[in-house]
Amino acid sequence: MTLSVSSGPGRVTVPDLTNYEQSLASGRLEGLGLAIGKIQNVDSMSVDQGKVVSTEPKAGEKVAEGSAIKLNISTGRVEVPEVIGMSESQAVEAFAKVGLRADAQSSYSDRKSGTVIDQAYPKGTKVPVGDVIRISIARPRPAPTTVTTTATVTQTAPPGTTPTDGQTTPTDGETPPQTPPEDPAQTG
Repeated sequence: MTLSVSSGPGRVTVPDLTNYEQSLASGRLEGLGLAIGKIQNVDSMSVDQGKVVSTEPKAGEKVAEGSAIKLNISTGRVEVPEVIGMSESQAVEAFAKVGLRADAQSSYSDRKSGTVIDQAYPKGTKVPVGDVIRISIARPRPAPTTVTTTATVTQTAPPGTTPTDGQTTPTDGETPPQTPPEDPAQTG
């Protein structure tokens, strides 16, 4: 009689399923004798929506045949970081780190010039990877301008006369206009 001692169920190495579609990842696990565990949606800027971001246990680990493997599937979304108070370049960098882009627009403000004073989505809002987020950058208010208007009034005298206190001066041979004497009967 021969006695064989089993070492138990076989050990299987968890494959790297990063960027696999969920259905393909499930098929690969089943083909290796592993079970599909919990499916968890996670945010990822580097993996497209609906694809595997990671597994638990991690790729490369050895597990017992029949073990359930959790799949972390990308939502294709990321959280918007807080950028208010940062410089424009710091905000652009913060967005780039999570797969977003900034659309910087100037806005007159009394706050420090060049800093972000508003953002289109508040911190923590989930948006698709690659989205463009509008940010407002403080610019100094223009200095008030003063407009001074100067008007010059010029009177033109009729030909042959020279204006002096509203009266005309006769020229060559003309007789000055006479003011009629007051009529004592009309002044009374």
